[in-house]
Amino acid sequence: MFSAFALILLLVILSAAGSKLCPAAVGISLFTTAFIVASYAADIFMFGMLPAWPTICGVLVLLLAVFILSWAQTSKKNQETIELKAADIEVEADDSLASTENLTQNDLRIEDQALANYIKAGHAGTEFVDVGSRWGHLIVPRQRERSPASSGLRIVLFTSSDVGKVMVEVVKAFSSKFPGSLELVGVATDHAVDPNAKISLKKRFWKLMAPPLRLLHESVVIESAISAGAEVYTGEIKCESFRTILKRWQPDVIISAIFGQLVDATIINTPPQGIYNFHPSDLLNGMGAGTSPWEDMERFGTSRTVWSVHQMTEGIDEGKVVGQSPDIEVGDATGAIPQKLYVEYVAKRLSWTASRFLSGLVKRHEAGLREPMKKLKLDGPLPQQLLESMLDPVDDEDLALSPNRRLRMVTSFDPAALETPGWLVTECPE
Repeated sequence: MFSAFALILLLVILSAAGSKLCPAAVGISLFTTAFIVASYAADIFMFGMLPAWPTICGVLVLLLAVFILSWAQTSKKNQETIELKAADIEVEADDSLASTENLTQNDLRIEDQALANYIKAGHAGTEFVDVGSRWGHLIVPRQRERSPASSGLRIVLFTSSDVGKVMVEVVKAFSSKFPGSLELVGVATDHAVDPNAKISLKKRFWKLMAPPLRLLHESVVIESAISAGAEVYTGEIKCESFRTILKRWQPDVIISAIFGQLVDATIINTPPQGIYNFHPSDLLNGMGAGTSPWEDMERFGTSRTVWSVHQMTEGIDEGKVVGQSPDIEVGDATGAIPQKLYVEYVAKRLSWTASRFLSGLVKRHEAGLREPMKKLKLDGPLPQQLLESMLDPVDDEDLALSPNRRLRMVTSFDPAALETPGWLVTECPE
């Protein structure tokens, strides 16, 4: 009798659950299963009565049904969470202080899937490939028709966040204005939502962002790069799988800017024309090396910084400085430095320095020079109006904007950097 009851109840529950997997149906099934199991346990231990095997089979079927319904309900909830997180990336990202230390493996899977869903929705055919890294993926854009291989400068970027967005845009704009001069062949970027990623999350600016905002910063760099047909790598760089990828990319030069991993000798020795880092502090005067340059500036009592471009070594920010930008104001009207806006503000002033630096690399490449560049003047000649604007303090309007609006609207490439007469390098630098 009980086996028949169990099977009938199973059909009722499945009908009630339907395609929506009603949580109430799952709850009823759990209650009913517990009641039946308790009844049989009482019969066995109190009266020594063993149920008939058809009854046992019926209960087992009911238990299996409960498991399937519970699993399906959990999967549905996870998918809804993924879709909501993708919507968060698109609409509004919270900038409240938060940590990813307490994320479970399921949380991480949801965050990863939200990013993948968002990118794939806007760029059909994009693939996220697991290459064996401890975190992250190789992101491969849909195959597009490429022009025949040129002799232009092959560039790989190691970059992230606001700065990464601008740096990718600079390379794309330069390539568009001067066809055949250079090509963006690959980008490595921070996978900041994963606490397992060894990118100094607790020390760098990422510690000031909640996971949705981190995903937003990661997504804008990925979107910009794959729209140019470049692959993007979000995993560890000191592993054999990335060395294989880098070898396939065949860079002439690597440019790093706000990137969270240390490079090793193998990577440093890969590009024949050098590997360079853009660091937002005055390295020539011993200021701001490391992960939090604004803290060093506060100790020195200054709110002005520069972009220092230096050759990379295995030491952090220890390589020879090639050139520096003009001064950049990153403090507010009182001289205080809003830490959340530091990276954003130096990113806003990156277009001109990066454009001139690229033009110097291209000139050397066109001249057949295949060794690293040693020196380049990056602080002039700039229009006086621009120099003055770079010294404007952080304004209230920027402070009032939500982080994702600032990222999408404020931090972007300035086309004037490629149009102003006399700014781009015309003679081959050292």
